[in-house]
Amino acid sequence: MRRIGIVSLSLILAVCCSSAAIAQVVHIDFDTASGGAPVSNGTVVNTLYASYGVTFDAVRCAGCGTDPSVYANSNCLINGPISPPNVVTLFGITTCSDIAENALGLVRATFFSLMDSVCIRVKPVRSTDFAVLHAFNTADVEIATAYSTAGTTQDVCITAAGIKKVTFSGSGLNFAWFDDLVFRVESTTPTTRHTWGGIKTLYR
Repeated sequence: MRRIGIVSLSLILAVCCSSAAIAQVVHIDFDTASGGAPVSNGTVVNTLYASYGVTFDAVRCAGCGTDPSVYANSNCLINGPISPPNVVTLFGITTCSDIAENALGLVRATFFSLMDSVCIRVKPVRSTDFAVLHAFNTADVEIATAYSTAGTTQDVCITAAGIKKVTFSGSGLNFAWFDDLVFRVESTTPTTRHTWGGIKTLYR
């Protein structure tokens, strides 16, 4: 397993655009379903974006319950949501949406195809809080880890060959909110909705 620092989305875009490979890029904001309908607070998103090539489930820490669901949630967002109205979290409509891996667990995203870049937007709760993003291959071996900067709202990204799954949460007992999952599949034919060019405008 390798550990990497923060890789900005703009850097990944630059690498992608200079590559000969055509890449398919998917952006999930947890506010709009794959068919275009708005996503309500408390919606289970485990299979909501299966048509985009990803499913979600909860990786609960010891003693943190057994609910396998992942939710879109707009509760208890200090200073507003990352991109309104929802974030992605381990809890439904009646619970606050910030999470930490050693207190509550992690969100896991499993991809139908192998990815070479995955980003998640992080908003820490306190100035000392930071998040972690883990990437795994098809053998479920962790191949890379990235951390956010404490107290900073930012995109945390991993670029590596053969990403099959990622998990994310506040690192240890640090709490954060998560939104705007972006992932890339190399050597695929892009659509208008899923190209790096189309995604750029979301992060300006």
